[in-house]
Amino acid sequence: MDDNKIKYRKYLDEIFQEDDDFYYINLSTKEIYPQYKVIDKLKKVESDAAYEYLNLDGVLSDLSGRPLLCFKPDDLKAVSKNIVACSKEEKFYLIDINDGRIIYQTTNGFTADSFTNGYFLLEATTTFFATESLRSELGHIYLLINPKGQVIDKQKIKNLGHKCHVEMVNNKVSVVLNQEDFIYKGPRLSEDKDPVITEKIGKFYDYVEDILGKFNVSKEIRKEIIKKVDAQEYEYIVYNNSFLRFYGYKFLYDDDKIEFVRYYLESQIIICKNGQILKKSSNVKIIPKYDKHKPAVNFNKDAINIYENNGYSFYDKNGVLISRYLKSDNMLKVDRIFAKLFQKEVFTALKQEKNYLQFMCHGKTFYTNSNYSCNRLLIKSQTGKYGFLDEFGNEVIKPIYVLASDFIDGMAKVKKLEKSNSIFYIDIFGNETKQLDKTNLSYYFGNQLSVYQKSDFKPCDYLFYTSKKLGVFTIYTYFDYRTKLYKKTYYKPIRQYQNYMLYLNDWNYAQELGYYLFDKDTNKSYYLGAKDSIISCCDDYFVINNKTFFVKDKLIALENYSLLHRCLNESATLLSLEEYIASISKEEEPVFSKSKMRPEEIKVNLENKQKKLAQLLQQRSEYEQALRQLDAQIHNIKMLHALPVPPDFCLEINDMKIISPEYLKDLIYFDLLPYDFTSFYVSGIDFSGTNACLDPQKVYNKDMRNGNYSDVTILNYDMTGVNIENSIFTNDFINCYQENMLKLKRNNQ
Repeated sequence: MDDNKIKYRKYLDEIFQEDDDFYYINLSTKEIYPQYKVIDKLKKVESDAAYEYLNLDGVLSDLSGRPLLCFKPDDLKAVSKNIVACSKEEKFYLIDINDGRIIYQTTNGFTADSFTNGYFLLEATTTFFATESLRSELGHIYLLINPKGQVIDKQKIKNLGHKCHVEMVNNKVSVVLNQEDFIYKGPRLSEDKDPVITEKIGKFYDYVEDILGKFNVSKEIRKEIIKKVDAQEYEYIVYNNSFLRFYGYKFLYDDDKIEFVRYYLESQIIICKNGQILKKSSNVKIIPKYDKHKPAVNFNKDAINIYENNGYSFYDKNGVLISRYLKSDNMLKVDRIFAKLFQKEVFTALKQEKNYLQFMCHGKTFYTNSNYSCNRLLIKSQTGKYGFLDEFGNEVIKPIYVLASDFIDGMAKVKKLEKSNSIFYIDIFGNETKQLDKTNLSYYFGNQLSVYQKSDFKPCDYLFYTSKKLGVFTIYTYFDYRTKLYKKTYYKPIRQYQNYMLYLNDWNYAQELGYYLFDKDTNKSYYLGAKDSIISCCDDYFVINNKTFFVKDKLIALENYSLLHRCLNESATLLSLEEYIASISKEEEPVFSKSKMRPEEIKVNLENKQKKLAQLLQQRSEYEQALRQLDAQIHNIKMLHALPVPPDFCLEINDMKIISPEYLKDLIYFDLLPYDFTSFYVSGIDFSGTNACLDPQKVYNKDMRNGNYSDVTILNYDMTGVNIENSIFTNDFINCYQENMLKLKRNNQ
């Protein structure tokens, strides 16, 4: 990877902050952990190459929790020397983590039977779906793949009851059968393997003192270790150039069945090369025989992981904690918005009650078994009625329904009366709305469905489509959210974004078969990958063949940079690699080569620089004066209430009107005096300094909460049914009315 790409990755790390769709809350300590830091169903934890971590969501991460792949594999097979063996949708892949390249792929019938130093021995029976006896007769196919993805040996071996494996013998890669028959002897490798020696202490007791000396162990600790070795409390030793571990086990037997059923770690001590003690324990709790979370310690020359009662801890060779992954016992899983509201103490008193989560919000008790969808949380009140909270914890839709569903595509299905059969749809503000005709529609959400969507009043970008056979062709009809029209295509839609459509060409051989991206602005399509590509879609980006494409506003290729567990900072502007290189090249100063100069030349050169500096300072002074004049002209041009209202000032969504977000910050410059705000959503908008005129009875839903209406002309003093909670007014009548309503509300409580 060249220097510019390394700088670009650091830039991406700065503008994409760590985030997760779900979080775990420790009900005892009130601490919040992202999902990728929890090991509820951890599948693999190794220290080979300092990573090999597959969490609950199938995200392969390094020890710090940073994803190593851009997509979520269905299964992780193995990791060796920055090469990952994994499977996804009936395909088997070898992927180079460094540059994200897929170096080898085949059918999912193959598995990584053995591996070492980036070499993988893949195994598949000739009929891998056959019975065990038939597989024994037909035999196995073995492929030896090198770190470049090349097949350097292929063998078909009749199963003799033993399997082959690949190992390093005298720095040579060898495939071994029955530990003695060498099928293939590969090239010598320049890198030496870092061996980890594991032995019974009795075999080299005399060297214990020497080993302790190499690890800078203090005299007191040495005496303690020697004493426990003598007492056979420490029976085993494991060490390499970075870590040293002494430990001993005790075993328990079932007296009736006379078989081993449990064991526990009696004692252990783990030491770094600098003498720091990482772990020292005795009489660890008894562990069931087949518990996969039994006390385990794995390490290589760079890192060590230690299993403890509450999870795994990872340390570097200097004993510095890299990260910690915790078990989810006694933790509560919630979505991103819920976690943030709990962190801000908007949601309090969390308690798990059977199938519901009980919590308090603004002094009221609610129950829920849902996650936020379209920025709305389905809740159940103490009266048994259903309603919705918004992303700030406000009761945006009161609990008045006997039945209700989560919001999908901005609409929810509700039922108001118990004995009535009337079921209807409401929008995210609780208004009854007409449901789009989606009979026989297929819901396609890519490979991922995020619970969280941003509150920008845009419809969900998830794709609804119908399909209909017309001879040998299939016609797909989908709803284009940009034009709000139904459109037809002969290609299968995969995922819709605001400015793009991802689709699959699986029939038209006039162009290459595979995945394409259609640009709605230019009406051009761009080839992305073959039909058998790995593809997954998220809200603002999609991944194909471990390459990430960000498509929020424009298409930006991020190569193998993973956006799992990350989101773009709201204040950041994402640049492409080319744009970023151009920006930093302007900032870098030219490098001048050093040369020997005579004293008179140095004097002349210095005088020239002083003259140039004086000229530049004079120019800067002139520019500053011109800038002040321009600021004055801009101030005169941007006179308050002088600009006419632009044609796209209003956006309509069903029967509601909203002010276009791009004009919200500049309302004071528009002449709003003659503008009619009937049916406008004005809640939460800052109208201060404007000359707008509002009729509280005619604004959308009579909702004027959380807004600043100082300087606004009130056209109607009838405030019946108008919600003005937490709003700011300068009108004396309205302020008086607001105070009386608050007093009445307190008296009722």
